[in-house]
Amino acid sequence: MRQDRKYRAFISYSHSDSRHARRIFRKLSTYRIPSAVARGRARKLGEFFMDREALPAAKDLSAEIVSALANAEAMIVVCSEAAARSSWVAREISTFRSLHPDAPILAAIAPSDANGTGSAATCFPDGLLEDGEPLAADFNKEGDGAQLAYLKLVSGLTRIPLEDLSRRDQRRRNRRVTAITAGSALIALVMSALAVAAVSASQLAQRKQAEAEGMVDFMLGDLRDRLEPVGRLDALSGVAQKALDYYSDEDEQLGCDALGRKAKALQLATRVAIDTGDRQAAFGYADLSNDLADRLARTCAGAPETLFTVAQAEYWAGEALRRQWRSGDAASDAPELKLVRAHWQAYFDLSRKLHQLAPENDTYRLELAFARSNLGTINLNMGDASTALDWFRLAEADFREIAEANPGNVMLQLEYADAISWTSTALKSLSRLDESLDLRRRHKDMLVRLDRSMENPDWRVRRHIVTAHLRTIETLIAKQDSAAAEAAIIETRPLIEQLRVHDPENSDWQDAEVFLAGHEHDLRQLTRSDTQP
Repeated sequence: MRQDRKYRAFISYSHSDSRHARRIFRKLSTYRIPSAVARGRARKLGEFFMDREALPAAKDLSAEIVSALANAEAMIVVCSEAAARSSWVAREISTFRSLHPDAPILAAIAPSDANGTGSAATCFPDGLLEDGEPLAADFNKEGDGAQLAYLKLVSGLTRIPLEDLSRRDQRRRNRRVTAITAGSALIALVMSALAVAAVSASQLAQRKQAEAEGMVDFMLGDLRDRLEPVGRLDALSGVAQKALDYYSDEDEQLGCDALGRKAKALQLATRVAIDTGDRQAAFGYADLSNDLADRLARTCAGAPETLFTVAQAEYWAGEALRRQWRSGDAASDAPELKLVRAHWQAYFDLSRKLHQLAPENDTYRLELAFARSNLGTINLNMGDASTALDWFRLAEADFREIAEANPGNVMLQLEYADAISWTSTALKSLSRLDESLDLRRRHKDMLVRLDRSMENPDWRVRRHIVTAHLRTIETLIAKQDSAAAEAAIIETRPLIEQLRVHDPENSDWQDAEVFLAGHEHDLRQLTRSDTQP
């Protein structure tokens, strides 16, 4: 990439193609060139600019857009019938050509939908047709398909031959498939009942298929809920993988119910991949989940369960990106945070619609509370603690009311405790330390009481207790209370070790140990400053 330009490419698109544009942004932002073909290049492609906001009232491109165009090495145009009609896309193309006459402009044909979007004959904006119909990365299945289309864009940006990228990508995909385990013996035993679904006699096969799908429902519902308190990611991974194995057929052969189950399995697999630290697998599962959600939204629209599944896809896509951001520099102006906010705003909009459709439905009401809390989280990550606090207060009130109405539901008590924790975090960011510490103590005491009330250990509760301790230490150090912080560190270390021994695959415990070590360093610095004259 040229050193004097900030962006590897500017992504231009019509507002109606924003979902596909976000997917291209996410995929290219996280793509790593295979080391065997990088040949001294940086393996990451660099930063991409994606204008999310539609500005229909303006006559000219904003200064921000022109600056981004000037600072882009290339342009990617998401082509569709809507893009071909868009005056904004046309202006962005013409402005980019005038600024960079020799720079590449890559065409990405969006997947077709019921309105004809993506038709190769009518999808190209006029600005791309000056030298005839351009070569394009066609995301339609009857074209290149998504995987090859992405590689075409990478090839156009890097000048690496497509065949080299394709060959190395296939090897990488083969290694990843080989690495997937068969799941736990318990789940394998449960799923053995699915084998009878292939019985040839039609009437018996239909009955057995219904039983098998009922088993998948059980696995993704009751069984998953029963495994959650056990706190073992290997078991949850087995649930997700076995469900995906059952729905390994082409998606076109699946009805709405089956698509919904497969999407849920992909979302569970995304969560497990995030928790085990496998970022690449998390993005892969999240992308597949979003693809299914797109199809559900188009072909199975209207049912609340469809809205719920689509909303969950938006949440997990955002969370996968946020976890990657958190594992890196975690800068508040990082470009991926804007994409996280887009996903979580969509999640909030869908959750609010669900709640409006069925205001007495506790599941949808809970989903709206989650969505509010997530908007608080992303605002906090982006440095706007005041707005974050407003969202956290709303979420806390929701969770409190739901938890108080269901005192025997451990998960709801934990969500209420977590809402208190986020409110405390926002207060700390606003330097309201006494208020923050009061909530921290309330949060921790609530969790300890819940743990003591359990007849059997619930590892979800104990995970939350560790988080409460770590956040309390953080606030005590901010208050410069070194004695209380040291005592809390001593109390927390064996709790983390207990969790690590119980669930060694969970990367959260490694993160907790790193977090605790950072607090110890901060405490030494604080103690040193206290003892110096």
